[in-house]
Amino acid sequence: YAIAYALAATRDEQPTGSSIAKGLRRLTGGTAAINTGTQDLLAAFQNLASGKTVSATGTSCPLDWDANGTVNGGTIEMWCIGKTGDTPLFQSSGLSFDIKTQTYSGTYVQCGS
Repeated sequence: YAIAYALAATRDEQPTGSSIAKGLRRLTGGTAAINTGTQDLLAAFQNLASGKTVSATGTSCPLDWDANGTVNGGTIEMWCIGKTGDTPLFQSSGLSFDIKTQTYSGTYVQCGS
């Protein structure tokens, strides 16, 4: 969604890494609250295409990039991969990482438990 939003924000420009980084900066600090997903998709596109900045929230936290398009903050949920017989098993490890504070939280759970 973030890339789609960034492209909408820079719809009059050739899609490049620089233009996408420019569009990502428009996902923080606006008055329109946008949640990631299909429900707010049209509102996001309309606001961004009209030149407005929005306040976008991803799956688990607000979306926030610096002037270069580098993530300023967010939460990453760490997953693990195990196996049940021949079938891969994907599940949360119970741990999260806060990009802004560089801290881990949660309690590790062995995959497949």
